[in-house]
Amino acid sequence: HTSCCPKCGTPAWADSGQTRSMLKVQMVYSNMDYSSSQINDESEDRVSAFFCRQLLVDVDEENDITSAFEMNNKEFPFGYEFVRKATLRDINFGERDLVGEKLMISGIEDVRKGFRVCKFCGKIQSASGKPQHTFTCKVKKDTFSGQPFEDCLFLYREFSTEILRLLIPSTTMDATSVKTESFVAAFMLGMREYFGNVSHLNATITEVPVANADYRKQYLVIYDSVPGGTGYLKQLLQNESALIEIFEKALAVMEKCSCKNDDTKDGCYHCLYAYSQSNSIRNISKSAAIRMLRSILSGRDNINQIKKLGNISANAIFDSELEKKFIEALPLLSNDRRTVSVSQTLVNGKEGYLMKVNDSVWEIEPQVLLDKEDGVSVKCKPDFLIRPLFETSRKPVAVFTDGFSFHKDIAADDTLKREAIRRSGNYIVWSLSYKDVQTVFQNQGDYYSETLDYNLMPSGVSMYQKYLKSKSINPVSFSKMSNAELLMQYLTSEDADKIFSSHAEAYMWALIDTGLAKRTAENEVWKNRILEFNKTLFGIDKGFDIGGIWAPRDINAHLVVYSGVSKNMKDKAVFAVLNDVLSDRTEKYEAEWNGMWRFSNIMQFLDEFMCVSQKGLIDFAYSVLDRKTFYTASVSADIQTDDWADVFEELEYSDESAVEIVKIAQKNNFEKPVIGLETADESDRVSGTVEVAWPDKKVCFITEEQEEYREMLESSGWRIVSNEDELKEAFCGGEN
Repeated sequence: HTSCCPKCGTPAWADSGQTRSMLKVQMVYSNMDYSSSQINDESEDRVSAFFCRQLLVDVDEENDITSAFEMNNKEFPFGYEFVRKATLRDINFGERDLVGEKLMISGIEDVRKGFRVCKFCGKIQSASGKPQHTFTCKVKKDTFSGQPFEDCLFLYREFSTEILRLLIPSTTMDATSVKTESFVAAFMLGMREYFGNVSHLNATITEVPVANADYRKQYLVIYDSVPGGTGYLKQLLQNESALIEIFEKALAVMEKCSCKNDDTKDGCYHCLYAYSQSNSIRNISKSAAIRMLRSILSGRDNINQIKKLGNISANAIFDSELEKKFIEALPLLSNDRRTVSVSQTLVNGKEGYLMKVNDSVWEIEPQVLLDKEDGVSVKCKPDFLIRPLFETSRKPVAVFTDGFSFHKDIAADDTLKREAIRRSGNYIVWSLSYKDVQTVFQNQGDYYSETLDYNLMPSGVSMYQKYLKSKSINPVSFSKMSNAELLMQYLTSEDADKIFSSHAEAYMWALIDTGLAKRTAENEVWKNRILEFNKTLFGIDKGFDIGGIWAPRDINAHLVVYSGVSKNMKDKAVFAVLNDVLSDRTEKYEAEWNGMWRFSNIMQFLDEFMCVSQKGLIDFAYSVLDRKTFYTASVSADIQTDDWADVFEELEYSDESAVEIVKIAQKNNFEKPVIGLETADESDRVSGTVEVAWPDKKVCFITEEQEEYREMLESSGWRIVSNEDELKEAFCGGEN
């Protein structure tokens, strides 16, 4: 009588559409006329029928677990437990079919048509549609009216027995099932080597939900098919080293088998294969099984007793599978403009990848440790480091692939590490969530808050495209691209750093709210938060003159972006703050978490940006970062003369060529120009607009958009310059 499933928390528990009738089978009769039952060797008239079946294992984890153990190894968690009593339900969902309504049962979606039976005599109805009943069924009487059939009945049998459960080093995220089937085959091989004949011991795979996750743990369940049990599993319980011996024996057989000398074979019936597993032979890999068993046995001297297997986190397993998915996703990002291919290779002496994107080549190294030797003040290990193989001017990209369920509570630590890498100046940082990777394979819906749509920002409509146009950057909308596509855009674009930096700068101006000062209360909040950020993060007691507060989501907002600019426009900053305080979280926290990383990936190209979590601010987590300030002159670092500062401020939205002309004038100690001057002819009519002008000398510089005024300007006596030589000629006849 609860709204959600007590085991996995899904609201589908309360969905009446999930309800089905089930019959516990105790006895089955087969009846047919005598002549049809006669055996005739002339032909085979029997028709094979395949049924959709599923064995579900129910364990009372609080009362029925005898003992549980965890084996710690370097690669992934592993453990096993003995259960004195488990309830097994073998359910028959009817004849297997490819067409029909699908039903999700214990994480597996399948067509489950059920059986159509008579409610009174129990006879199964054939697919022909002609009603069938027993001789004595009352439905056969003409006086009966109504619906006599149960249209979808599931059959099941139920029994209780002792079981052994082992954590399979693979989750349901691994779509290939190679790890799962190989592990099962390897364990059953070890059981045969340890006990001899184990035909009475059956194996099944069960899936166990992980809270707040889109995948499930997988357990291998070994159970005794003999009623009352044979005592084999009890022997394993009594011998502490029995499981170790089983894995060692299985590993020894596989490593010694002669099929290792045949490159075309990855296992055979002399070692890993068994006829009872013939349906899954295509997914069984001896090499995969050997790798898993070696890793498990590396923890043979590090076995700890625990309360239950459910206490072991699947984080490491999930992370490795997510990393594998990321590599698999890269070639799928090919399109009509680029071709992406990935191949395995050795990178720095370990297994890595080589990625070719059109004419560029990148090497991908997994699990690279970055520390102070790399300029990173906080030690961390990105999942991948993508380095350009030939383009030495491009920075390596540190890629993190994170699942929400394991990272939702450590946003402070994650943002700290990203900022430490970024602040080193040696790397680009890219964060991809589980759903960012999955969306390459299948649309994930609206799983993130829209943080890159400039139309939603206070000044986005008026400022974003205008700024990009002033920088001659294509104003393509980043909000239409997936996170993985944005990464590929960065890796493949010419002048990628310039393009992404310009977009980040455009977002900064789009975030400025010109009407904020009029909203007194809100403006006061903004001033206090900006001052708090500067003090906490940089030890600077200063604020800004104008800025904005923007939340991508109006309701259930967890992410808030604060922007600020000084009057002289030298200093500016953007702070993205995720409220990750547990008591404040709503159902939209995951979407906001995803949106934060999406926003951070682009805004990292703005030097004056920082992404933090509220909990991290409260705990002073960012105090370990280098306290260098990023507040510098916004136009150019080489502009030092305050006397020219106002000129460069006016050039904020001008072409780079206009800025360059002004720098030349400053370097040569020419007089300061007027920016954006409207010129007039002798009749005081406007004859044109010039970007940079020296009215006293009638010298000017015009942009490509102002070329239409060239003829009018020249007829009015203006001299138009475009480079240093022409400017010197205009001012001093070409002499230095």
